[in-house]
Amino acid sequence: MFTDARKHESIDIMPTRRLHHLKDYFKNYSYEARVFVKTVVVDMNAPYTSLSKDVFPTVIVIIDCFHLVQLVMRSLNQIRIKLMNRYDTTRPEDKKIYRKLKSIGNYYLKTKQSCVIQTTATNVYLKVLKALWASSIIS
Repeated sequence: MFTDARKHESIDIMPTRRLHHLKDYFKNYSYEARVFVKTVVVDMNAPYTSLSKDVFPTVIVIIDCFHLVQLVMRSLNQIRIKLMNRYDTTRPEDKKIYRKLKSIGNYYLKTKQSCVIQTTATNVYLKVLKALWASSIIS
């Protein structure tokens, strides 16, 4: 990211990842060098986004793929657990749905090859989610 900007100036190594140190570090580059930066990839830490926009005036901030996938996976897992907790496992029909929801908990974390076996469980999971969404149980 800073290869071309570093040709113009020599800057010391970044001391820490604290916001005020980062801001001071990047402000050491000339305005012309900072305008040259077009994109910055950050995690979902809000201060990094604001820092990027403050320091690099023309930048487009991109959230990295790993953190987006992680957010989606955590959200899906929270919904699945909320659904599971609504079922009374002493009733056989509830226990069956509960087990299906539980069995696909790690489905999305597996490799593509091992997921082919579990497509039926996933279809059941999606049907349950759609039915609950339609009945306004999930909002």
